Amino acid sequence: MAKLNTFVHVVSTAEDGSQQSGTFGPADDLPAWAAKAITNPDVWEGDPPAAEPATPAADASADLVEPPRTGKGSGVEAWRKYAEELGWFESIPAEAGRDDIIAAVDEQRAEREAAAAKQSQE
Repeated sequence: MAKLNTFVHVVSTAEDGSQQSGTFGPADDLPAWAAKAITNPDVWEGDPPAAEPATPAADASADLVEPPRTGKGSGVEAWRKYAEELGWFESIPAEAGRDDIIAAVDEQRAEREAAAAKQSQE
């Protein structure tokens, strides 16, 4: 495990909003939460510890309701708003039509599902 070369005070906020804090020095065995929270590479003796692989954040798209594909509520503005709220695109061209946006959303969803399936197999 990587060791510190100086003393540090660490404060970390967990996903549930609770906080942990502590002061650690070169002779201390760091708890995992503290090692993860230390971002200054200059406090480590040698190379900083390897970062844990990122766990995918909860998919915000799971809370969104896809607009209908036909009929009432299926217009370009509904789909543009949905695509923007997904946060998957840098921008959506002003000239993009409803079918263009639906195709882009479907393509991006398929890519994300394939990547998630591949990651779960590793």
